[in-house]
Amino acid sequence: MLEKLLVQGLLDQTFKKKIENNSGACLRSRHDKDKCQRCFELCPAKAISLKETQVYVDPLECTGCNICVSSCYSRALHSADRPYLAFINKALDEKVQEFSCGCIKSQGKADVNFGCLRTIDPRFLGAIFAGDLRAQVKMDFSSCENCAYKDLGLDTKSLIEDFKDKAGNEALKISFGTLETQEETDLSRRDLFKNIFKTTEDLAKSSVRQTSKDFGLDLETEENVDTLIKILLKKALKDGVDLSIFMPHIYSLEGSSACIFCRRCENLCPTGAIKVETYKDRDQLVLDQSLCNFCGRCLEKCPSSALRKSSLKDFEEKILYKKEKSLCKSCNVATSDLDDEGLCPTCALRRKNRRRKINRRKN
Repeated sequence: MLEKLLVQGLLDQTFKKKIENNSGACLRSRHDKDKCQRCFELCPAKAISLKETQVYVDPLECTGCNICVSSCYSRALHSADRPYLAFINKALDEKVQEFSCGCIKSQGKADVNFGCLRTIDPRFLGAIFAGDLRAQVKMDFSSCENCAYKDLGLDTKSLIEDFKDKAGNEALKISFGTLETQEETDLSRRDLFKNIFKTTEDLAKSSVRQTSKDFGLDLETEENVDTLIKILLKKALKDGVDLSIFMPHIYSLEGSSACIFCRRCENLCPTGAIKVETYKDRDQLVLDQSLCNFCGRCLEKCPSSALRKSSLKDFEEKILYKKEKSLCKSCNVATSDLDDEGLCPTCALRRKNRRRKINRRKN
């Protein structure tokens, strides 16, 4: 009898995945030397672990708060319920006058469930304001005060108010209210999970195609938050919206003379948006804005703080910084990274080691 119940339980929606993992995009599988642990560190339920070289999300431990989805550098993690795609489709549906966004505690009463509203990607919030969507949205933050996730992620409510104030956008109306929910004290655990993690059946291929048609771009049937964000931002740029008001979440990059062309940003960029190009006479740092997902990893990891944020103007490729090459006085190799004495990094290190040996002999 127990064995039968276990089999039924494993096949039931109670145990379905809340988070899906694209292991091919994960930094841990793409870079041997990359020990990214962002999702491990942020997960409040400690549901994420490493199995061999792949990230594994335990569907029993996972609560579906989605903080790993919005915080993943490489967008390797996706919510199984596709809330970002559901939001866009609801906002573009002319038949929908108003729709609601809720959290886990909404018990399936909201039209779009983000898991925890405090984990909504701020880049997405900025993009929907910039895109000037003609929609009325109600968000239910009424359960936040006594929630275990009270301090999880950003203060989304304040961020929305800030964006509303800066954008002055009356077309997109996000209001804060309480959803009408029925108290079900005898609700079983199985039924509760069915309500919370119900599948969004309205996300059919036709709906996705209609979304891409409205913006003149192609969308995958699989959710890609970065694609949705860029669709909205390209529309905003076409309409002449000043995207500087959405910094620091949406931005371009600028380089400076502090750049030493160490290639750290190139090696650690999850999307391959930034690279170092080497020519006979110069080195240059190049950004392909169409690939950038505004994760900020290059800014965090740059050893010389050579990069800074700037206002997003377009999605073209641009040179962030370039420097002419000079010959090393010692080895005669052409490089853009010479020290004050005209030596390349290798020769400078050799000189340093020689001086150490001399000092040891003297002592």
